[in-house]
Amino acid sequence: MHDALHITLILLASAVVVVVVFRSLHLPAVLDYLIVGMIVGPTALGLVQASEDQRYLAEFGVVFLMFSVGLDVEDATGELEELLGVGHRVGL
Repeated sequence: MHDALHITLILLASAVVVVVVFRSLHLPAVLDYLIVGMIVGPTALGLVQASEDQRYLAEFGVVFLMFSVGLDVEDATGELEELLGVGHRVGL
C-alpha cells in the first residue's frame, strides 16, 4: 500500500503543477491529466514504474475520464438540439 501512496502523491503533485500552467494557457484540464500520465509514467521520465498498483490507479483514472466526458456530453445535448434547430431554419 505504501507504493500506491507514493505513486498517488507523485501523480497528484505533478498534476497540480501542470494544471496551473494549462489554466494560464486556457487549455482544458483533461489534457493536463493525460500529459502528466504520459510524462511521469514508465515510458518517459520513469518517475512511476509499471506495477500492479499503477495499473489499479490507471483503472480509476479511466473511470474518472469517462465520467468527465459524460458530463461534457450531457452539457452539449442542449447545444446539439439548438444547432439542429438552426439547420432546419436554414434549410438543411
